[in-house]
Amino acid sequence: MGAPDSLVILLLLTVGTAHAYVFSCEEVKYKLLNTDFEVSTQFACLITRQGSPLDFVGQLEGVFVRADNVSTSFKSLATDACAERPGTGSWRIVSDLANPMSCSDGAALIFTSTRPTINVVSASYPIETLTTVLANGDEQLIGNEDHGMNLRVKECTGAGNITFYTGAGVGEEEQRFLLKSWRCADLSPLIISFDTVITIAVDSDVRLTLEYRPNDLTYGPGALAVTPVDRITVMASGRSDNLLNLYGYNYANFKTGNELTVSASCDPCSFDPQFDGFVQLLEFDADYNIVSQEKFREPGTYAFNFERQLQIEYKSNTVSPKDIWDRQDTFVVELSFSEPAKPTAPQEIVEEDPFCACKLDEKNGVPSGWSSNEIWLDVVVVLDTSEAMSQQSLADASTLIESFVATDVGLATDPHAKFYTRVGVIAMADEPLELYNLNMTTSDTILDKVQIKKGVSQIDILYAYIQAKTMLNKGVSRSPDRENTRQVVYYMSASTWNPKDDFQHNIEYFKEDGIIIVNDFKVPGEVQTSSLFALASDGYYYTDTSSMHSMQLLCRANCFCRADKTAYRNPSSDPAGQASGGCLLAQPTSYPFSKARDSCTAAGGGRLVSVHDADKAHALLQLMFNAAPKTFYYWMGYSKSDDGTWKWEDNSTLPYSNWDVNEPSAATVSKCAYVDIAEQGLFWGAGNCNINFPSACEFAPCAAGNQQC
Repeated sequence: MGAPDSLVILLLLTVGTAHAYVFSCEEVKYKLLNTDFEVSTQFACLITRQGSPLDFVGQLEGVFVRADNVSTSFKSLATDACAERPGTGSWRIVSDLANPMSCSDGAALIFTSTRPTINVVSASYPIETLTTVLANGDEQLIGNEDHGMNLRVKECTGAGNITFYTGAGVGEEEQRFLLKSWRCADLSPLIISFDTVITIAVDSDVRLTLEYRPNDLTYGPGALAVTPVDRITVMASGRSDNLLNLYGYNYANFKTGNELTVSASCDPCSFDPQFDGFVQLLEFDADYNIVSQEKFREPGTYAFNFERQLQIEYKSNTVSPKDIWDRQDTFVVELSFSEPAKPTAPQEIVEEDPFCACKLDEKNGVPSGWSSNEIWLDVVVVLDTSEAMSQQSLADASTLIESFVATDVGLATDPHAKFYTRVGVIAMADEPLELYNLNMTTSDTILDKVQIKKGVSQIDILYAYIQAKTMLNKGVSRSPDRENTRQVVYYMSASTWNPKDDFQHNIEYFKEDGIIIVNDFKVPGEVQTSSLFALASDGYYYTDTSSMHSMQLLCRANCFCRADKTAYRNPSSDPAGQASGGCLLAQPTSYPFSKARDSCTAAGGGRLVSVHDADKAHALLQLMFNAAPKTFYYWMGYSKSDDGTWKWEDNSTLPYSNWDVNEPSAATVSKCAYVDIAEQGLFWGAGNCNINFPSACEFAPCAAGNQQC
């Protein structure tokens, strides 16, 4: 169950009034068997897989539910589905076996006050599709001991609601938790649940016919073919019995013969910070290489095109079998598929970042509010000189590199300048040719030094990365003062990349602190080189040869946070602006409001954090939980002035607020705002400024023209 060990004590205190509980085989074995656990319900029921191995069936004979000195074996429960309590005594789970229940096959134990209607997903082969009908206010359970089921709506009539819950019972006090409710018109024709047991309830005027079967939407032929009119819901929760907590991942796959647009929304969408869970959408090419991905860690919406195969996957840190009820992840993702919009001409990104302004003037395309000669990076360009590049592509790439260091409009390369960038260039075919070792200047050229190498069809992307990273590392050794300078590997290539699992982590690790820019010099009209898209850092793949576009990407790459701080980017903003929302720092030490404010200033010119949207609130939740896991509140930069006006530390006037009920308090001393992270809504309260709370600070990131970070 989705609860820590401490909840077992709570269960023992409250279970006498509860109507239903659901427990997995692992929970029974490690938490409840031969303990003081008792439950006073009328029925005990068990879901097992038909055709379970004989050794598992034998184990079921040695485990019992016992009430009023009458014992019923799990094997009998599996045969009869449910046993009724003979008297008024409480159920206990007991066994005399030394090592009962290996859980080689799954089982779901249900305690309930009324005999439930249980539909068990068939796990026999070939897989069988079963049908059930709900009407007249009916409630039914659908269970799969091995977790996961596909539900297909065959008919739905009526104006009322169809409501899905994880677990069984009535209400949260009975460990049944709401997932989502829909009307017939809004209900997805296909619903995929990663749960072990779900409850479906219909209003009195609704009639629902469902087909159900195991979740078998796997790779290749098992993937479900989708069309432009399909709608699919994928959901699960760890709050009730749920084996997804044990396996750490669950997925379903979809395929299409033509390009489609998928729109995905996640709501509810909450994940226990200590297990780093998330739901992600992965697009694969024909060789099952990842082309693109989007992650949900909080409520939100994504939309993108895919051409072959799409996977939706729940993933988190795995846990041992005895700890599977420790997490609280809950999500409902609704997918809709449609024809892609007609392509439009690409435009330069124009944005107003609160910190890292890398805007281009809309009329003439030159920097607006920033200067290229204030960028300070260490950049190594990998220039593809294999036959994958045409002569024209090589010439265009060479000209583009030379524009990086052009007088007046390019990067400053003089090490005596206040801000300067070191540029290195490696020409790559079968072997690397070092053209400039982080020492390219305005007078240096490229085109006269390179040519296409015949017989070399493409470059080794990973080998080129190793050469570039080696140059960067040696550059820091020569100039230790550049240690905190951001590193960039800039590919100008038309080769393909076939990442190997043994080495791909090297590149992914680099992208945590550095940036990989990819300019794909594909032939006009050629399909995007998906592997190069995956190689690039988010937002840093492009295909044009505009020198200002390249300079804008370098400006964005220069927007970053030092290692002791956490970069924040609003998910709705350009992914290349990784720190466009500033740098966050948790202060786990508890201080009064004024001292918390001073501590932010002393930490490097920061201020107490301003919270202007729910995305940032959830990012701060993760930050504060990691830094101060036992805290329930933290100060933010919002306080009431003497004239009674609430003002942000960043002086903004944005309208977003998240006050709790009856907040802000009208008490005279309640002049400082805090965030309650013990509540899922992350609500605000107004408190006495002299109370000691941890706090969160924000800082301007490193950027073009700013090294005080």
